Amino acid sequence: MMRKAVNALQSGDPREKMRTMEVLAMLGATLRGQKDAAPEVRARGESLIDAVRKTRFDSDPNVRAWAGFITAFAASESERAPNVQQMMQDETWQSRLLALTAMQTLPRERQMQLANEAIDKPNKQFVKDFAKATIERPPPRPTTQPVGPP
Repeated sequence: MMRKAVNALQSGDPREKMRTMEVLAMLGATLRGQKDAAPEVRARGESLIDAVRKTRFDSDPNVRAWAGFITAFAASESERAPNVQQMMQDETWQSRLLALTAMQTLPRERQMQLANEAIDKPNKQFVKDFAKATIERPPPRPTTQPVGPP
């Protein structure tokens, strides 16, 4: 069944590819994240994520953009910044817009840098507007509370 899904990523129509990559990426991340699982289970998870990762080079701009977005969340932390950077360099607005959304997986400083680059480069106006909104968004609040006096 997984082989059939992986084949759909390579030869399916764009809608089928987009549906399939999301399922495979989440399944892959789940398998890879099981600390007590056998190495072959974790390796299978990584191979599913890799199948999605390869779809980032699809000829359809929508498929390519969605694959980059999904990869930003399913891939390892070390892959996130290069993945988002690749999306920002894509010539299509779909990839650039989803890159601005996917960059929430990156440190705030890197987000600001990429958003400023999106504003400075030729982009559709709504992509530039989204980048400006990203810059103007207040930083997230800390998830922990300061310890008060006893």
